[in-house]
Amino acid sequence: MKKSLIAAAGIAAAILSQGAMAQAYVSGHVGASHVSGLDCSGVASCSTGGTSFRFTGGYKFAKGISGEIGYIDFGKAEASDTVDGIHVNVFAKAQAFTLGAAFEFPFNEQFSAGARLGAASVKTTLGGSAEGFNVSMEETQTKPYYGLFATIAVAKNFKIEAAADFTQAEFDGESNNVRSLSAGVRYEF
Repeated sequence: MKKSLIAAAGIAAAILSQGAMAQAYVSGHVGASHVSGLDCSGVASCSTGGTSFRFTGGYKFAKGISGEIGYIDFGKAEASDTVDGIHVNVFAKAQAFTLGAAFEFPFNEQFSAGARLGAASVKTTLGGSAEGFNVSMEETQTKPYYGLFATIAVAKNFKIEAAADFTQAEFDGESNNVRSLSAGVRYEF
Protein backbone atom coordinates (compact mmCIF):
# COMPACT_ATOMS: atom_id res chain seq x y z
CA MET A 1 0.00 0.00 0.00
CA LYS A 2 2.77 2.41 1.00
CA LYS A 3 4.72 1.62 -2.21
CA SER A 4 1.58 2.29 -4.30
CA LEU A 5 1.10 5.70 -2.66
CA ILE A 6 4.75 6.61 -3.26
CA ALA A 7 4.50 5.51 -6.91
CA ALA A 8 1.26 7.49 -7.42
CA ALA A 9 2.83 10.58 -5.82
CA GLY A 10 5.87 10.21 -8.09
CA ILE A 11 3.72 9.97 -11.21
CA ALA A 12 1.62 12.97 -10.15
CA ALA A 13 4.78 15.01 -9.47
CA ALA A 14 6.18 14.11 -12.89
CA ILE A 15 2.97 15.16 -14.62
CA LEU A 16 2.63 18.38 -12.64
CA SER A 17 6.30 19.29 -13.22
CA GLN A 18 5.50 19.38 -16.91
CA GLY A 19 3.26 22.43 -16.29
CA ALA A 20 5.09 24.50 -18.87
CA MET A 21 4.02 21.91 -21.44
CA ALA A 22 0.34 22.02 -20.46
CA GLN A 23 -1.68 23.22 -23.41
CA ALA A 24 -5.34 23.28 -24.41
CA TYR A 25 -6.51 22.62 -27.96
CA VAL A 26 -9.63 22.30 -30.12
CA SER A 27 -10.11 20.56 -33.44
CA GLY A 28 -12.79 20.21 -36.08
CA HIS A 29 -12.99 17.58 -38.83
CA VAL A 30 -15.14 16.51 -41.75
CA GLY A 31 -14.89 13.18 -43.55
CA ALA A 32 -16.49 9.95 -44.67
CA SER A 33 -18.26 7.43 -42.46
CA HIS A 34 -19.11 3.76 -42.79
CA VAL A 35 -21.47 1.39 -40.97
CA SER A 36 -20.56 -2.31 -41.22
CA GLY A 37 -23.02 -5.16 -41.15
CA LEU A 38 -25.75 -3.61 -43.32
CA ASP A 39 -26.93 -5.90 -46.11
CA CYS A 40 -27.64 -3.99 -49.32
CA SER A 41 -28.24 -7.02 -51.57
CA GLY A 42 -31.44 -6.80 -53.59
CA VAL A 43 -32.15 -3.18 -52.60
CA ALA A 44 -32.66 -0.60 -55.36
CA SER A 45 -30.68 2.16 -53.63
CA CYS A 46 -28.37 1.64 -50.68
CA SER A 47 -25.50 3.51 -49.03
CA THR A 48 -23.59 2.22 -45.99
CA GLY A 49 -21.78 5.50 -45.44
CA GLY A 50 -22.18 9.22 -45.34
CA THR A 51 -20.52 12.41 -44.21
CA SER A 52 -19.00 12.48 -40.74
CA PHE A 53 -18.23 15.44 -38.47
CA ARG A 54 -15.91 15.46 -35.48
CA PHE A 55 -15.21 18.13 -32.82
CA THR A 56 -12.68 17.65 -30.01
CA GLY A 57 -11.37 19.65 -27.07
CA GLY A 58 -8.26 18.51 -25.28
CA TYR A 59 -5.68 19.39 -22.70
CA LYS A 60 -2.07 18.23 -22.77
CA PHE A 61 -1.04 17.25 -19.24
CA ALA A 62 2.44 16.00 -20.05
CA LYS A 63 4.63 15.43 -23.04
CA GLY A 64 2.54 13.37 -25.43
CA ILE A 65 -0.40 12.70 -23.03
CA SER A 66 -3.73 14.53 -23.30
CA GLY A 67 -7.23 14.22 -21.92
CA GLU A 68 -9.96 14.73 -24.54
CA ILE A 69 -13.71 15.22 -24.81
CA GLY A 70 -15.43 15.14 -28.17
CA TYR A 71 -18.41 14.63 -30.40
CA ILE A 72 -18.55 12.52 -33.58
CA ASP A 73 -21.46 12.35 -36.01
CA PHE A 74 -20.86 9.10 -37.91
CA GLY A 75 -23.28 10.07 -40.67
CA LYS A 76 -26.24 8.14 -42.00
CA ALA A 77 -26.60 4.85 -43.87
CA GLU A 78 -29.71 4.83 -46.08
CA ALA A 79 -31.66 2.44 -48.28
CA SER A 80 -34.75 2.86 -50.43
CA ASP A 81 -36.82 0.58 -52.62
CA THR A 82 -40.34 0.02 -53.86
CA VAL A 83 -42.19 -2.84 -52.17
CA ASP A 84 -45.63 -3.83 -53.56
CA GLY A 85 -45.91 -0.41 -55.23
CA ILE A 86 -45.04 1.49 -52.04
CA HIS A 87 -41.80 3.52 -51.89
CA VAL A 88 -39.96 2.72 -48.65
CA ASN A 89 -36.96 4.59 -47.15
CA VAL A 90 -34.98 3.35 -44.14
CA PHE A 91 -31.93 4.80 -42.37
CA ALA A 92 -29.51 4.17 -39.54
CA LYS A 93 -27.28 6.80 -37.97
CA ALA A 94 -24.89 7.01 -35.04
CA GLN A 95 -23.62 9.93 -32.98
CA ALA A 96 -21.20 9.72 -30.06
CA PHE A 97 -19.89 11.82 -27.21
CA THR A 98 -16.37 10.66 -26.36
CA LEU A 99 -14.16 10.90 -23.29
CA GLY A 100 -10.64 9.54 -23.25
CA ALA A 101 -6.93 10.02 -23.57
CA ALA A 102 -4.72 10.79 -26.55
CA PHE A 103 -1.11 9.67 -26.83
CA GLU A 104 0.92 11.73 -29.33
CA PHE A 105 4.38 10.79 -30.60
CA PRO A 106 6.32 13.60 -32.32
CA PHE A 107 8.66 12.59 -35.14
CA ASN A 108 10.12 16.11 -35.34
CA GLU A 109 8.95 19.72 -34.88
CA GLN A 110 6.47 19.45 -37.75
CA PHE A 111 5.11 15.89 -37.87
CA SER A 112 3.47 13.73 -35.22
CA ALA A 113 1.16 10.72 -34.97
CA GLY A 114 -0.84 9.22 -32.17
CA ALA A 115 -3.69 7.15 -30.83
CA ARG A 116 -6.87 7.82 -28.87
CA LEU A 117 -8.54 5.48 -26.40
CA GLY A 118 -11.64 5.99 -24.30
CA ALA A 119 -15.37 5.51 -23.92
CA ALA A 120 -18.17 6.71 -26.15
CA SER A 121 -21.82 7.30 -25.36
CA VAL A 122 -23.23 6.22 -28.74
CA LYS A 123 -26.77 7.15 -29.75
CA THR A 124 -28.04 4.89 -32.53
CA THR A 125 -31.14 5.99 -34.43
CA LEU A 126 -33.11 3.74 -36.79
CA GLY A 127 -35.99 5.06 -38.84
CA GLY A 128 -37.95 4.91 -42.00
CA SER A 129 -40.84 6.22 -44.03
CA ALA A 130 -43.48 4.82 -46.37
CA GLU A 131 -46.57 6.48 -47.84
CA GLY A 132 -46.16 9.57 -45.65
CA PHE A 133 -45.84 7.49 -42.48
CA ASN A 134 -42.58 8.11 -40.52
CA VAL A 135 -41.09 6.16 -37.64
CA SER A 136 -37.88 6.71 -35.68
CA MET A 137 -36.40 4.88 -32.68
CA GLU A 138 -33.18 5.49 -30.77
CA GLU A 139 -31.04 3.76 -28.18
CA THR A 140 -27.91 4.95 -26.33
CA GLN A 141 -25.13 2.62 -25.18
CA THR A 142 -21.64 3.17 -23.75
CA LYS A 143 -19.00 1.53 -25.94
CA PRO A 144 -15.20 1.49 -26.19
CA TYR A 145 -13.80 4.08 -28.57
CA TYR A 146 -10.40 4.25 -30.26
CA GLY A 147 -8.71 6.17 -33.00
CA LEU A 148 -5.50 7.01 -34.82
CA PHE A 149 -4.31 10.41 -36.01
CA ALA A 150 -1.44 12.23 -37.71
CA THR A 151 -0.67 15.95 -37.68
CA ILE A 152 1.38 18.41 -39.69
CA ALA A 153 2.21 21.77 -38.10
CA VAL A 154 1.67 24.66 -40.52
CA ALA A 155 2.18 27.42 -37.91
CA LYS A 156 3.19 27.61 -34.25
CA ASN A 157 -0.30 26.85 -32.86
CA PHE A 158 -2.05 25.54 -35.98
CA LYS A 159 -1.98 21.96 -37.30
CA ILE A 160 -3.66 19.99 -40.06
CA GLU A 161 -4.87 16.64 -38.74
CA ALA A 162 -6.04 13.39 -40.35
CA ALA A 163 -7.94 10.94 -38.13
CA ALA A 164 -9.62 7.54 -38.11
CA ASP A 165 -12.17 6.93 -35.33
CA PHE A 166 -13.87 3.64 -34.46
CA THR A 167 -16.63 2.42 -32.12
CA GLN A 168 -19.84 0.36 -32.22
CA ALA A 169 -23.47 1.34 -32.68
CA GLU A 170 -25.88 -0.97 -30.89
CA PHE A 171 -29.64 -1.26 -31.21
CA ASP A 172 -31.81 -3.94 -29.59
CA GLY A 173 -28.77 -6.05 -28.72
CA GLU A 174 -27.30 -6.03 -32.24
CA SER A 175 -23.97 -4.21 -32.73
CA ASN A 176 -22.41 -2.84 -35.89
CA ASN A 177 -19.00 -1.25 -36.24
CA VAL A 178 -18.96 2.42 -37.24
CA ARG A 179 -15.95 4.42 -38.39
CA SER A 180 -15.04 7.89 -39.54
CA LEU A 181 -12.07 8.81 -41.73
CA SER A 182 -11.64 12.57 -41.56
CA ALA A 183 -9.37 15.55 -42.05
CA GLY A 184 -9.46 18.85 -40.23
CA VAL A 185 -7.60 21.47 -38.27
CA ARG A 186 -6.33 21.73 -34.70
CA TYR A 187 -5.65 24.99 -32.87
CA GLU A 188 -3.50 24.92 -29.76
CA PHE A 189 -3.81 27.74 -27.19
